[in-house]
Amino acid sequence: YVVLLPNPRGSTSYGQGFTEACTGDWGGADCEDILACCDDVVEKGVADAGRMFLSGGSYGGFMTSWIVGHSKRFRAATAMAAVIDQTSMLFTTEIPDFSKFNFGGTPWDQPDVYRKRSPLTYLPDVSTPVLVVHWEGDLRVPIGQGEELYAGLRLLGKEAEFVRYPGGFHIFRTPSQNVDWVKRMLEWNARHDSTHPVKRAAAVKKRPR
Repeated sequence: YVVLLPNPRGSTSYGQGFTEACTGDWGGADCEDILACCDDVVEKGVADAGRMFLSGGSYGGFMTSWIVGHSKRFRAATAMAAVIDQTSMLFTTEIPDFSKFNFGGTPWDQPDVYRKRSPLTYLPDVSTPVLVVHWEGDLRVPIGQGEELYAGLRLLGKEAEFVRYPGGFHIFRTPSQNVDWVKRMLEWNARHDSTHPVKRAAAVKKRPR
């Protein structure tokens, strides 16, 4: 793999204004930045446009869930500890004021904003297979968010799998769980890569005699 780690608007190292750029604009300009980075590595011949995979955790999990509802360029995706529904997130997270700050009020004040900025809204448009990963001990982004993502995809007939781990917290988990989810993500990608030896072997076995 070539691993691309973008630094989109909303992240650090370019000053306070850059860091605040995605406040109220989740999935907006920051999403454009990430996809532009993908275009860049393809144009430079570093990456194969037909064999791209997507993964992220926390806000990166939100962004992964968001992108698959707005782009079909990725063969498979892994969303970890993803915010999927901004309304239920506010009512279950340990930091509800974070959502109020980002979206200018409560769901009663800004119902259209909460709906617009929720990946759940765009699940009908998803065609990318999604691996959902979440920890039961996550109070920051409660596991209900992962359950909504998985259940929504499956109800819509989309390809998805759900891996849930006991314990843990938002970005803290045991070393063995760290190793396990990485292995599962790589296997998930390989399963959806038609050029991968495992995938090719499975295709050969399925050929009619």
